[in-house]
Amino acid sequence: MQYTVNHRNEEIVVLDVTISKTELEETMAKAKEMLQNADEKTVRQYALNYEISKAIEEEFVKTRSKLATEPEIEEKENENGDIEARVTCTLIPAIEVGQYTNFQLEKQIVDVKEEEVLAEAQKQIAAHPVWEETDQPATSGSQVIIDFVGKKDGTVFEGGSGTDYPLVLGSGAFIPGFETQLIGIRKGEQKAVEVTFPADYFEKSLAGAPVVFDVTCKAVQEAVEPELTDAFVAKLGHEQIKTVEQLKETVKNHLVSVKEREADDKLAAAILEKVMAQVEVRVPQKMIDNQVAQRLSQLQNQIQQYGMTMEQYLKMSGQELDALKAQLVPMATQEIKQALVLDAIAQKEQIKADEKELQAEYELLARVYQMPASQLVQMIPAPAVATQIAQRKTMDFLKDHNMEGDKAGQ
Repeated sequence: MQYTVNHRNEEIVVLDVTISKTELEETMAKAKEMLQNADEKTVRQYALNYEISKAIEEEFVKTRSKLATEPEIEEKENENGDIEARVTCTLIPAIEVGQYTNFQLEKQIVDVKEEEVLAEAQKQIAAHPVWEETDQPATSGSQVIIDFVGKKDGTVFEGGSGTDYPLVLGSGAFIPGFETQLIGIRKGEQKAVEVTFPADYFEKSLAGAPVVFDVTCKAVQEAVEPELTDAFVAKLGHEQIKTVEQLKETVKNHLVSVKEREADDKLAAAILEKVMAQVEVRVPQKMIDNQVAQRLSQLQNQIQQYGMTMEQYLKMSGQELDALKAQLVPMATQEIKQALVLDAIAQKEQIKADEKELQAEYELLARVYQMPASQLVQMIPAPAVATQIAQRKTMDFLKDHNMEGDKAGQ
């Protein structure tokens, strides 16, 4: 494998790589042993990528440069069977950081007042209603515990049955007409509830269809008026919280934690603002495009959780896709600049992730995504995880070396 280098500008480097037919065949033979049962096309592409990556690694280890994005590769086969590949690489720009320590910034003092604790405690008990059984008939606002079986044309349909289901009448949790027919029902009573599914119901086989639910009422319950008393707190069912004082202590600890996090975030933002003012960062357009694409992907995932498509979201918000992308550019650019500056400081201070931290991070991600850590290693490369850890450690370093009273210099 041979290559030549052409520096188009400070950001773009082009490698013209030549892989001889013999080299490719030898690499393909090795790849075939590794990729058992893979077809010829897959083996060939793997071998090509391997040879090209050797050229990239050799060049950029030698020049101590870093790739900003995945390289663009164009390849063709000449008359001798050799492969000629043009590899266009976007580089991370060199960063010359200025002052980044001893700014003498003050972290906001965290204080949680008694009235804040009481207000949050009241909010929490109101958000967790307590129900008590009654022998009175159900009214709007009552909670009924029901078993139900849905039938269409006399046949039970999938997803239309439930056992010990708690339903608050008037909540709109069920299709229109269902809950109103249960008003007046008592414990132990049975009722046939006749309703029609909406015409636009997501399950096409039920859309617009008349159905019957055979309902058995197992209990009627009424909400207990929330009171900040030991008796009411005990009814909330928390194992560790049985009294008002225990609830207040838990609430206060939570509020302190939230305010500490907010104070930390404000301090971090103030430090980054000072640091960024000391340095100029030119961000390659490719990096901005990639960051915007990542932001769009995150937004699309959030939209899908609400059952919408990107097209529906754009129509609802009255935006064009290009306009949305343009809105994301400033934030994406700032995120990249901050990441590049943090990376430069990390290199200067020799801050990096060790193996224990890397392993702990994968274990944390495994719990978040509920999949084995070994599988996540294949999905999220270790260098990417290590970079995230190093950035957090660098931010901790900056906070430690920029607070009021700290005399540490660069």
